Amino acid sequence: MLETSGAPASAASHYFVGDVVPIVAASGARDSSVKILTPDNNQVSVASGETNFSGTVVPGIYTIASAEPPKRFAVNIDSFESRTAPLSVEDLERLSVPLKRPVMPVSVARERSIRLNNTELENRQKLWRWLIVSALVVLLLETWLGGRAHRRSLVDPLISIGPKRENEVVGDVATTA
Repeated sequence: MLETSGAPASAASHYFVGDVVPIVAASGARDSSVKILTPDNNQVSVASGETNFSGTVVPGIYTIASAEPPKRFAVNIDSFESRTAPLSVEDLERLSVPLKRPVMPVSVARERSIRLNNTELENRQKLWRWLIVSALVVLLLETWLGGRAHRRSLVDPLISIGPKRENEVVGDVATTA
């Protein structure tokens, strides 16, 4: 409805990288050169006769600095570039992407096979587990025997302190009651 009212059409404020941006309507000045500030802070001068700006190579906010007040327009990346869906195999081949694995040299394949066989052999043996179990059994047996011997050494002096019996040998001397 506004298009038919005769009001001036508003210029688009966003474009895509590579688009041509009309600058005559945006700058408001037809006679002087137009200065445009790019997103990476470079100032580009457009000749006074130019009506379009085609230097939109970087996405970001561009500012027409020579306009009063300064006017801004956005340059976005194309929506196709942000598509993250996986490509089909045919598309990858068309783009000459290598799809098959590189062939391994024979020496590398042989070394990998030997390493795999050694790993499988070690997994089957599990000898180290039996060594640990046997070391723990020996440790427990030694602890039990040591405790038993210590208890006997505490009990033996108590027996010799008790009443003496007849014909008991104490040291080298035989005693009779």
